[in-house]
Amino acid sequence: MPFASVIGHAPVLDVLRHAVSKKRVPQSLLFAGPDGVGKRIVAVALAQAVNCPNQKDGDACGTCSTWSRIARGQHSDVTLIDKGD
Repeated sequence: MPFASVIGHAPVLDVLRHAVSKKRVPQSLLFAGPDGVGKRIVAVALAQAVNCPNQKDGDACGTCSTWSRIARGQHSDVTLIDKGD
């Protein structure tokens, strides 16, 4: 899901999009907050934007194989870690 498809979180998405476009994404980020606010969606969108070979204006293309492998959870460079209820 490209940043453009994420609903809400506009200030955070603007900062992340800017960081990706300038190639200045921090080494690590911690997405914290209550359940159901969209942490996973934003984290996946960031991973897609950073890894997308066809990114435009700091956002993923939404069509390449890298983008779809991350969306399916099958990309070797992207690992999502849950809190493990």
